[in-house]
Amino acid sequence: VDSPHHSKVLSSDGSLLPVRFPSMGPATYPNGFDAAQEPMNRLVSADLRFVLHHLPSLNRDDPILRGHLDLDRVGMAGHSNGGMAGSRACAAETMCRTFFSIEGMQTRELRLGGVTKPYGLAYSEQTLAFDTLGVFTEMRLHAKAPFVLYRVSAAGHNSVTDLTVVRPTLFSYS
Repeated sequence: VDSPHHSKVLSSDGSLLPVRFPSMGPATYPNGFDAAQEPMNRLVSADLRFVLHHLPSLNRDDPILRGHLDLDRVGMAGHSNGGMAGSRACAAETMCRTFFSIEGMQTRELRLGGVTKPYGLAYSEQTLAFDTLGVFTEMRLHAKAPFVLYRVSAAGHNSVTDLTVVRPTLFSYS
């Protein structure tokens, strides 16, 4: 799901919508990180919930998808900001049964309130070094459902994206 104003999205007239919520980096972390990310989290979470709410009608009415969606086994995954906003959307929606985050710091309510659905989090050495707030420890301490951390050695924040291919000079991961 590409959210207008967070991802590069074309409008119906073919124009590119402006990105208003760029990724937040070390300048906002840890002090002010939650507040700085909240507008993006609110927008992207709402977009993801909108899509979830439309899955039943797609399963009923769409000529290609009709009858092919297993709405009892819906899970979500997200990378970075998408991991943060997606985990919030999944936590709020009963249709979403599990979440997998890739390199996503989590919203304060999930860190402190605990995940209540099965949750996986893959993170790199780069993100582990960045985690001065102990987000992963907080999440493990407060989890109310299975919570699994996957540490990926020699990876970086954008290893799972196409940026390493499209812009290889930006990153130097082993």
